[in-house]
Amino acid sequence: MYFLFGGMVLSLIASHLTSAGRMHAAVFFVGGAVLAALSFRLYLASLFVFSLGLVWMSACWLIPSHWAGHAAGIVAGVLAGVLVVKLTSPAIILLTAAAGGFSAAKPVFLLLGLDAQAGSGMFWAMAAVGLAAAVLGGCVPVSHHKGLNVPPHIRQNGRKSQRMNEVLQQLYARKSVRAFEETEITPQEKQAILQAAFEAPSAGNQQLYTILDITDSDLKQALSETCDHQPFIAKAPMVLVFCADCQKWLDAFSACGCAPRRPGPGDLLLAAADACIAAQNAVTAAQSLGIGSCYIGDILENCEQHRALLHLPEYVVPAAMLVFGRPASGQLSRPKPRRCEAEFLVHENGYRRMQADELRAMLGHKAAARPYEEWMRSFCDFKYNSDFSREMSRSAAEYLKPFEKGKDDWNGT
Repeated sequence: MYFLFGGMVLSLIASHLTSAGRMHAAVFFVGGAVLAALSFRLYLASLFVFSLGLVWMSACWLIPSHWAGHAAGIVAGVLAGVLVVKLTSPAIILLTAAAGGFSAAKPVFLLLGLDAQAGSGMFWAMAAVGLAAAVLGGCVPVSHHKGLNVPPHIRQNGRKSQRMNEVLQQLYARKSVRAFEETEITPQEKQAILQAAFEAPSAGNQQLYTILDITDSDLKQALSETCDHQPFIAKAPMVLVFCADCQKWLDAFSACGCAPRRPGPGDLLLAAADACIAAQNAVTAAQSLGIGSCYIGDILENCEQHRALLHLPEYVVPAAMLVFGRPASGQLSRPKPRRCEAEFLVHENGYRRMQADELRAMLGHKAAARPYEEWMRSFCDFKYNSDFSREMSRSAAEYLKPFEKGKDDWNGT
């Protein structure tokens, strides 16, 4: 596509400069090669050039006046190029649908023997038919790209990725959102997000989790205070707490006359995995709908308060809390924090402790302009040795106590 279009654009320019047919052919191949190469190296730049050229060519075709067509085409083309770079997938669909619609309309009129000279009534009728075809060709695909704003080529951690499908695009683009628009999440969107959570992988299909849908504004406000005083939690349109639930199966076994052992730490870990996998499914589903999200790890703090606020029995632990909402202005353009390189995160066939130089290579980018050791000491004090981190460990130990009572049961004694 880029090869053909690049050739067409430069050939049109050449036609205004010279009448030599061979020159037009040479320019066609040169222009096609240049734009095709550009599309693989500088994806957004090629999209801008593609859009500008397409709109400019259309203006030259629609407006009989030579210079007026050029002027209108350049101005509209620049605007279209900026729009395409911003919206990417939906804009590409609409532009290519428009090009296809107008291109299809012209041969139809020629086959019918209708005169469609520039400026004539039949010309504008042909343009209207082309526009209708463009709208029909663009509406359905765009509806499937709601919330998608990632080009097929993206740079991740400074490296160009391979071309990706929409699922990978969504996963690579997703970042935490802590500022939301005031618009509500519709019941249909909420149900779709929850259903995606239910479809998550689960140990033995037991679904060892229970999702608490926090709709009470006072309860949201209370959680915003107990979870490290974060006001945006109370403002979020949707708040879900994913609980590792070892209580319901214990009750079900007991209700049927079984003799179940008491849940142990292994049961809790399995349930926590189930809950977090379901939570991530909800995050991915929300992202596909244009709804942002943020994990709130602080739900693991303040065990006693959260047990009381959420009416949690002893074998239920809040594994993760998520807030959802449509990202406020500026959130989508905010850069996503860089991730560590794969060579440090993936160990082959067994764990390998890294030496100081490898750790520096893995984490050095997080220090930015600061000296690495200085940043590391500051981060350790702010995060790892912080009061809230110590409280989380204290609280987690409290949640674990009921699971340690059945030691004789799961030791087989």
